[in-house]
Amino acid sequence: MIVSAPDTSLSILVVTAMYPRTEQPGSGAFVMHQVRCLRSLGHQVHVVHVRGYRSRWNYLWGALSVLRATLRTRYDLVHVHYGLTGVCALIRWRTPMVVTLHGSDVLQGLFQPLVSRMVSRIASATIVVSPDIATRFPGIVIPCAVHLETCNPLVPPS
Repeated sequence: MIVSAPDTSLSILVVTAMYPRTEQPGSGAFVMHQVRCLRSLGHQVHVVHVRGYRSRWNYLWGALSVLRATLRTRYDLVHVHYGLTGVCALIRWRTPMVVTLHGSDVLQGLFQPLVSRMVSRIASATIVVSPDIATRFPGIVIPCAVHLETCNPLVPPS
């Protein structure tokens, strides 16, 4: 499927706790891929990477980063990946929020599903990546895509 560039570009702030880094280059690669695709379509995309794996306190710093970013830049949308990370976007300034729930944030444990439910109720829209998640959390089902032209496990990279 070929997607053409939009007539008007959007300014988007992506907030995620999973994003590739040197020690884990595959962590959140799907988020990075989405960011790259949006940029290739002409959208302005900034990323707040909340390093919650280092310390839970980083969610507080992430919230302050989101607030600072939305005060400085007039974003059309804040797109949050994972319900727990959505807490960081609750104090955004005058910007609609969309949350994507990926699975571990809604299907495991007790605390994360409760937080994810709260965030999804506050969000302007909720995206879930599978029909199974949609049976537990109402949302628009949009699976994470893999572009087989560039990522085919049957063809070794050149």
